[in-house]
Amino acid sequence: MDVLGTGPVLDCFFHGGTLDGDTHVRLSAEHDRYGLFSLDELTGTPLTARLPTLAALRGADLSGTVVRLREGEPL
Repeated sequence: MDVLGTGPVLDCFFHGGTLDGDTHVRLSAEHDRYGLFSLDELTGTPLTARLPTLAALRGADLSGTVVRLREGEPL
């Protein structure tokens, strides 16, 4: 998928745990910012993954199951 003219993009999803309120995020030299957002807050934001994909991944995480994606879309 070509996102905003940047060329092909490879999406990788993984669960890295849950951050508590005392956790500090350190950025590597190649990153200048980070953000934590709810799915609702991402509406209208250009993403490589669409909201239904993120919602399906979050649902699988919460239920302890897996989700199948084809071309980045939930089946």
